Amino acid sequence: MGLTNAFVNTPISVFFQRIIPNEKRSKIFSVIGVLFQAATPIGMALMGFLVDRYEVHILFIILAILILLDVLIFSKKLDNIDLNPSLENE
Repeated sequence: MGLTNAFVNTPISVFFQRIIPNEKRSKIFSVIGVLFQAATPIGMALMGFLVDRYEVHILFIILAILILLDVLIFSKKLDNIDLNPSLENE
């Protein structure tokens, strides 16, 4: 998961850097960072709770299916997103 994390986070970061105006970029990236940092302990607590109640391999299968669905939904929406925004305002 750590290896694939770079392949996901890098394109997303580049995309956000392209579409967010320079004067708002630091604020938006700060909010995104805080949200990700807050989600980490919440996710750990939730998984700890679930591991106590269900078998680990079942949880991994469910998570894999959810991630796959997320990728499919995102890839369909990606067709509607302009990945080459105009940089004329800069």
